[in-house]
Amino acid sequence: MMTSIADRWTSFMAELEDLCDEVGREIPTVIAVSKTRSMEEVREAIDLGIHEFGENYPDQFRQKAEHFPEQNWHFIGSLQRNKAEEVVTHAACIHTLDRKKLTRRLRYFDYSNPCFIQVNISGEASKSGIAYDAHTVEDLRQYSVDEGLPVIGLMTIGNPVWNASQTQQEFDKFVAFGHSLGLDQFSLGMTGDWQHAVRAGSTHLRVGTAIFGERN
Repeated sequence: MMTSIADRWTSFMAELEDLCDEVGREIPTVIAVSKTRSMEEVREAIDLGIHEFGENYPDQFRQKAEHFPEQNWHFIGSLQRNKAEEVVTHAACIHTLDRKKLTRRLRYFDYSNPCFIQVNISGEASKSGIAYDAHTVEDLRQYSVDEGLPVIGLMTIGNPVWNASQTQQEFDKFVAFGHSLGLDQFSLGMTGDWQHAVRAGSTHLRVGTAIFGERN
């Protein structure tokens, strides 16, 4: 049984590289989701050569980014405007832009690093994200770009009730949707569905459990 972060990382990367070879795609950026993980676990991951990390909560994001400032920190959780100041100083990328008010708040703090627009493709009320509609997404993208906020692509979260076939179909449609808007980067795929995301053309995977193991 694999128990160490090193074993999980080696196994995951081997599987990822094999799949990318099989489908003829570039290896995506792997963001190690360190939500709730200890500083010691993050350090172990860094020592393995992992330098892209994702956090969901502003306070944990700030603490870890300040502790490990040499790494690239991605904010991947829902971001409230009153918490934006905790994130902007350290974020290499924000994956959860979903409204113009947040664009204005980020620009108020002079944030100008890349962003993904989060789209709610599952229609679940519990999920954050802008409506899955070309006009709505393009309106936010253009507004953000005009305000000086670089939008590089789209982010989404799959629905855990989808079966494998439906997940693949929905991810394929989502990537095609982004391409139709002139976008070619996608923050798509987590531990449970990253293979489907790679086949669809994801450029950024957000993977926690496959690297760090189950949370306590």
